[in-house]
Amino acid sequence: MEELNLSSMEEILLYAINQENEAGLFYAKEAKRTSKIELKMIWEQLSHDEVRHKAILSSLLENLKEEDQQISYSSKEVTNYTAIDIPEKEYTDIENAIILAINNENDAYFLYKHLADKVSNLTHKKVLETLAYEELKHRESLVIELNA
Repeated sequence: MEELNLSSMEEILLYAINQENEAGLFYAKEAKRTSKIELKMIWEQLSHDEVRHKAILSSLLENLKEEDQQISYSSKEVTNYTAIDIPEKEYTDIENAIILAINNENDAYFLYKHLADKVSNLTHKKVLETLAYEELKHRESLVIELNA
C-alpha cells in the first residue's frame, strides 16, 4: 500500500470510492479472463460487492456533515498490520491476480477498520465496520482459492 495521508473525511471517502471503483473494474476484468468456473463466480461476486461498496460510500459522502469532517488518515498508522504472508514461489497469472486482490482487500479492511475506530458518528462507524468485515470475508475467500 502506498503511503497515504488524507486530511478530512471527505478526502478519505473520495479515496475509498475510487479504490472500490478500481477494484470492481479489476474483478470484472478477471471474471472475463478466467475459464475456471469457481474462480469466475468469485470474481463476479467481488465485482458486484465493490460496486455496492462504492454506492454505500457515495451515500455517506453525500450526507457528510461539517462535524464529521474532523478526521484524518495516514497509512503509516496502520502499516504494521497490512502485511499478508504469501509464500515465495512462482505463480501463474491467475495466482498473481489473486495475490494482488488479497493485498487490496487486506488494505481496504484495515482502512475501514481504522476509520471505524476513529469516527464519532455512529452511523458512519457501523457502515465502516460492516465494510471492513466484508473486505475481510473477500480476503478469506481469495486466500482459500489461492491455496486450492
